[in-house]
Amino acid sequence: MTNPLWLIPVLAPVLLVLGVGVSIIVRNMRSRGGFAMLLRRYSTKMPAPEGALVNQTAQIGTSSWKQRVTIGISQRGLYLHPKPPLLRYSAIEIPWSHMRFEGAGTLEGIETARVSVVPPAVTLAVPKEVWDKTEAYPKHGAS
Repeated sequence: MTNPLWLIPVLAPVLLVLGVGVSIIVRNMRSRGGFAMLLRRYSTKMPAPEGALVNQTAQIGTSSWKQRVTIGISQRGLYLHPKPPLLRYSAIEIPWSHMRFEGAGTLEGIETARVSVVPPAVTLAVPKEVWDKTEAYPKHGAS
């Protein structure tokens, strides 16, 4: 019978390289598309507002999230929480005064509202049915 200890020096470097590679991929995924900029400025620990819609399709910067975003609206602002597989992202809540409606569009066959967030300069596309409910909130559409 052979001693299995010979596997340790062989597998250890392989596992180390694999771990480093996965961490680099995760870091790049988290920073892509403008979400990282929004996260630094608008991160929240608050739970989703009452009536938030789960499994929505949205675009945050250049990243599209098909049926992976919880979207809510409240007095404070627009709540977005993307939930990609295998990763964990924090939620963001963007105040109404930092958003401006830019026009209508479509994403994955869904009518959307295109919204710019300043600062930083990031564009969102959220379902139009959600955006239409935000008209009652203060400073909505501020320039």
